[in-house]
Amino acid sequence: MTRNMLAATAALALVWGAQANAQANELTLCWAAWDPANALVELSKDFETQSGIKMNFEFIPWPNFADRMLNELNSGGQLCDLLIGDSQWIGGGAENGHYVKLNDFFDANAISMDDFAPATVYAYSTWPKGTPNYYALPAMGDANGWFYRKDWFARPEIQAAFKEQYGRDLAEPKTQLELLDIAQFFQGREIDGKTVYGASIFTERGSEGITMGVTGALYAWGFKYENTPGSYDMEGAVNSPEAVEALEFYKTLYQTGTPPGYDNAYMEQSLDAFKSGQVAMAMNWFAFFPGLYADPTVGGDKIDFFVNPGQNVAAST
Repeated sequence: MTRNMLAATAALALVWGAQANAQANELTLCWAAWDPANALVELSKDFETQSGIKMNFEFIPWPNFADRMLNELNSGGQLCDLLIGDSQWIGGGAENGHYVKLNDFFDANAISMDDFAPATVYAYSTWPKGTPNYYALPAMGDANGWFYRKDWFARPEIQAAFKEQYGRDLAEPKTQLELLDIAQFFQGREIDGKTVYGASIFTERGSEGITMGVTGALYAWGFKYENTPGSYDMEGAVNSPEAVEALEFYKTLYQTGTPPGYDNAYMEQSLDAFKSGQVAMAMNWFAFFPGLYADPTVGGDKIDFFVNPGQNVAAST
């Protein structure tokens, strides 16, 4: 039997073969290996107790996640009954018959999409986008944000040096260009006898890393995928002057504000750079923020957080 999945994208989707496993009172859920997946294992214990269905899990490291899961879908693999996949997989999953359309299931079980944030339903559940055709449940509405060494920012000598150089107080950046100033200010600076750097950003090329990083700048400059919604007229939109400026900004941030050799970094490397005291700021997904705050070395009163700064508009990946 070919398997179609219940997807989640952080959309949760159902695969065709799930019906057979459901009768066997056992389900396998596939996702990436990270902190939210560990939390899901804990949450599933109540489900197992109440339903009598045993949950199994297959968690794939992020650099391999997309290739592994897309190969699983396209080959008709039998590994997953449930998949928490990326939102950009919804169209392919629906059109190619990998994901089960869930409208009848929702109706039969009194599941209302009105109970979910509209933006997550649009991005994580519907195909075609915006239609009442549901192929997934929103599993986790994540976004890319920033955290920084609050204790470094507060030091009087660092505050004074920054104000002398830039003519304003050192504080959480309100724009992308202010963020660049701060990264360049800390780049190569000595703190507590150690050379530190400006920021850890996403530069990884093997999966989605560089895309997730650079779109934080692109969206802040007002990047659009098309000129007219629904028309896919991309010329002049994806290559607009604002898009070019945003790409040049991200390139400059990489060249002048990141640790040496930092050319293939994603979530884990960004966290490591911050936790080891190499950088003043770092980008990463909100899902990691509770763990960062609890970190015994750089958490607590040493850390603080800010949303992705706008430039022409307020926007985040």
